[in-house]
Amino acid sequence: MIQKTLFFGAVFFAAFFVFGSVEINAQTTPVVGSYQKAKKSDKAVKEAADFAVKGQGENFRLIKISKAEKQVVAGVNFRVRLRVAEKGGDNESKYYVTAVIYRDLEGKFSVTSWEKE
Repeated sequence: MIQKTLFFGAVFFAAFFVFGSVEINAQTTPVVGSYQKAKKSDKAVKEAADFAVKGQGENFRLIKISKAEKQVVAGVNFRVRLRVAEKGGDNESKYYVTAVIYRDLEGKFSVTSWEKE
């Protein structure tokens, strides 16, 4: 009886180990066409963030990039979370925005989304 229990326990453990690791690997494999994490210090990410902020007008300045992702399409989409400052009169307000910036195959940027959080 104990041998059967140990045998079935070993079989269950082996099956869980094999199929459990397959599931873990499936979850960490990037999906083609989806956004992937990007380094905030990446030159292209910084250029995209600077372009987006400058496009909002001279009253805006970039404080920091808090999150960055890239999506390869016919060009590259950069989705970034930015801390920005907006000057209005004597006041300056600081807040986060999520922006999507597209860089075409020739290297030209355009802002496709700018959402204040």
